[in-house]
Amino acid sequence: MRKTNTLMNILLFLFWPARFVKRAVQHDVELEFETNQQLRAAFPDKEIPPDRLNKFQDNAWNRTRSVRIAFFSALGLTLLAIAVGLIAGYFLKRNFGAPSSRVTSALQISGAAIILVATLAKVGWKIQSWNGETLPEKADRWMFRALYVIGTFLFVLSLGWAY
Repeated sequence: MRKTNTLMNILLFLFWPARFVKRAVQHDVELEFETNQQLRAAFPDKEIPPDRLNKFQDNAWNRTRSVRIAFFSALGLTLLAIAVGLIAGYFLKRNFGAPSSRVTSALQISGAAIILVATLAKVGWKIQSWNGETLPEKADRWMFRALYVIGTFLFVLSLGWAY
């Protein structure tokens, strides 16, 4: 299998998903031929029929969409937590003055602790079902994301309030 350019793949993934999917299909087909003896035997010339190639493309599009949605949702939540933290810090400073170093430290420690709890408490694969949509799986994701947003908010709040 040929070497891939990681940075270029990330840029394609983020900004040109159709070009990324084209690369992903090529990569996945090459990988399948390397690892699947039955496929090599059925298609020794490595020419896959269009219907099978379409399955590779559909899978690549579905996976790419899922990861892009997750990435851009996370980016949006992160930016929202930062913006709300900075705005809240600005209003706290304006109305109550600068916080003491203890308050700033307490907010930063609390934010870091909440993020660490979220990271260590994430269950993930242990409760993974076939489609990942059971209520315990959803609760695991909700708590993980909520704790990360709250932890980030508290940390940014401490910075926004202090400056």
